[in-house]
Amino acid sequence: MSNEALELCRKCMNKPMKIIVPKDEELEGFSVKQFHVKAEDEELKFEKLCDLFDTMAVTQNIIFVNARRKVESLAEKISGRGYTVSASHGGMDQHARDVAVQDLRSGSSRVLVTTDLRGADALQVPVVINYDLPTQPVQYLRHVRRSGQPGGTGVAISFVARADERVLSDIQRFCSTQLAELPSDVADLL
Repeated sequence: MSNEALELCRKCMNKPMKIIVPKDEELEGFSVKQFHVKAEDEELKFEKLCDLFDTMAVTQNIIFVNARRKVESLAEKISGRGYTVSASHGGMDQHARDVAVQDLRSGSSRVLVTTDLRGADALQVPVVINYDLPTQPVQYLRHVRRSGQPGGTGVAISFVARADERVLSDIQRFCSTQLAELPSDVADLL
């Protein structure tokens, strides 16, 4: 809708509700295998993440979290397990964020932990992990679209706690898809 139409709605309607749906072009060519993993607490989530790293032969992946502090703490924990990792969040200056993305692109880092990737156009990786489930379905779509190589299929894995089930349902409805539970033969997905 145009800004004028939105402004008219705001003025004339009592408590208008804004419903965001993906544009057709956002869903075009969308070839991503989407899965979820149930994990109730942070420790279990981290152990499952490390199991994924050990199981999948992935050279690059992006892990999305919902808080700046978590970017730093998760990157530190991943590094402590011997994986090369870089970190990026909105509280960092642009140069530091660019260096983190470049480290992933060049291969000097295997993992990029971030809150978002605005400004990192065309960065695509084989696997995207939503360590924290995004609170908005459109944000989920933006994360998942980072998965996949040109001409190939990507994989998106989302960690889901019981408290996230409503958000998961909203995401599935928004994207017109079901997120299957991650199969045990995860290495065969790529």
